[in-house]
Amino acid sequence: MADGFIIMQIGNPDLDRVCEKAIVPAITNCGLSPKRVDKHNNGGLLKSEIIGFIQSAEIIVADLTNERPNFYLEVGYAMGIDKFRNLILIAREDHNPESANHIKNGPKVHFDLSGYDILFWYPERLAEFQNELEKRIRRRLAVIQPGEATAKSP
Repeated sequence: MADGFIIMQIGNPDLDRVCEKAIVPAITNCGLSPKRVDKHNNGGLLKSEIIGFIQSAEIIVADLTNERPNFYLEVGYAMGIDKFRNLILIAREDHNPESANHIKNGPKVHFDLSGYDILFWYPERLAEFQNELEKRIRRRLAVIQPGEATAKSP
């Protein structure tokens, strides 16, 4: 079974809930095996394992919530190895400067990714988020050529 790799903050109970209640089920319902480095590492150097997960994943779901610099590095790496079509960007809706819930000078999706298609989710509407995430995963899978998504980096 192909993998769906999840990039997100580790150890945040609110985000762990989003992962468990919406992201993992969406990936699973699309016929992929969800992987997250804190749950599926082999005890090696985490950055090396993350690179391996990114290289081999059919779909990569990257949650940009809480402005974690390593996520931007990992998303940039995925783009750099030509896995942009495999990548789905998500963030909590208050990170969208156009949201009524956005706090001035609060966390946001930074300008280098803010122009991309980002699926913003609401903590109280996880079923709706899961449904939309599944649609996006299925659309991405439909355009990825067989074998292309798991090709090794140059």
